Amino acid sequence: MGSEVIKQIMKAKGYKGQYLADKLGIKHQTWRNKLTRDTWTVEEFIQVLEFMNCSFVIRDLDDDPSDE
Repeated sequence: MGSEVIKQIMKAKGYKGQYLADKLGIKHQTWRNKLTRDTWTVEEFIQVLEFMNCSFVIRDLDDDPSDE
């Protein structure tokens, strides 16, 4: 699931895999493997999103004001 999110953002914003691999300090082939196998650590996933000027948000649905 994480790879699909990353791929969609990359396409929408025009980011290339080599750029993001370089930012993570990994080889391009390792980047491609992570995308194919969807083997992101939470830290890597968040880093990639931040490199693309996005954020990852977790919110407690019990605290949703629209439920009131």
